[in-house]
Amino acid sequence: MMLAKLLQLTSKIDKLKAEMINIASSKGLEDKQVLKISQNLDREILVLQRILLNKEKG
Repeated sequence: MMLAKLLQLTSKIDKLKAEMINIASSKGLEDKQVLKISQNLDREILVLQRILLNKEKG
């Protein structure tokens, strides 16, 4: 179950990265949509890091 969650999370992170790059390439880095995706990406990366840190501690 944990592995499935990690795979799902990394897949979501990869999709957000690709989406952000595509939009930034066409609209520029300062576009509001790029900022929103970047913030979502940051949140998902933090979730992944917390899971991995908790796994190391436990």
